[in-house]
Amino acid sequence: MKSSMRFLVGLLVVLLFVASMCVFTIQEGQRGIKLRLGEIVTDSKSKQAKIFNPGLHFKLPFINTINVYDVRLQTLNVESSRILTENQKYVLVDYYAKWKIADLPLYYTRTGGQAYRAQALLQQKINNALRAAFGKRTISEVVSGERLNVMNLLKDEANKSAVGLGLSVIDVRIKRIDLPKEVSESVY
Repeated sequence: MKSSMRFLVGLLVVLLFVASMCVFTIQEGQRGIKLRLGEIVTDSKSKQAKIFNPGLHFKLPFINTINVYDVRLQTLNVESSRILTENQKYVLVDYYAKWKIADLPLYYTRTGGQAYRAQALLQQKINNALRAAFGKRTISEVVSGERLNVMNLLKDEANKSAVGLGLSVIDVRIKRIDLPKEVSESVY
C-alpha cells in the first residue's frame, strides 16, 4: 500500500510540474512571440507570426518557448557624440530618442530580440543622420534657428531606417550642443 501511495504522490508531483510549464502570463505593456525549437511559429491560416497579448495563455512544454518583450515607449539616451559642422568645427551633441517595438517578428529576426542590440543599431543610424545634418550647417545655424528643423529631420531619418529593425521612432530631441574642451579653452 505504501509503495502505491508513493507512486501516486510522485505521479501527481510530475503532472503538476508539467502543467505549470504549460501555463504562462503576459503582463500589460508586453507582448510575447511563440518559438518552436528556436524558429518563429506562424499561424497556419493567416501565415502571421503567433503574437500573444496580455493575459493567461497555454503552450506545449519543452517544444514551444515564449519570448516576452516590452512594447512600451523606450528611451535611448546618448551622451556626447562628436560631430563635425560645415565650417569644420567639432561640437559635442547630447540627444535622446523615444522608440518602441512596432513589428515584433521583424524585431526578433533583426536584433535577436536583444534590446541593447536594437539600441546600438538605432544609435548608429541616428548618429549617421546627425552627422549628415550638421555637416550642412554652421555652428550658429545649429545652435539657433535650425535646431528644430534638425530634430525633425533626425526623427524622420531615424524612423525610416528603424522600420527595417521592426522599430518605430516617436521622437528625437537634442538636449545639448557644446564645444569640445580644447576649443572652449581656446575661446575663453
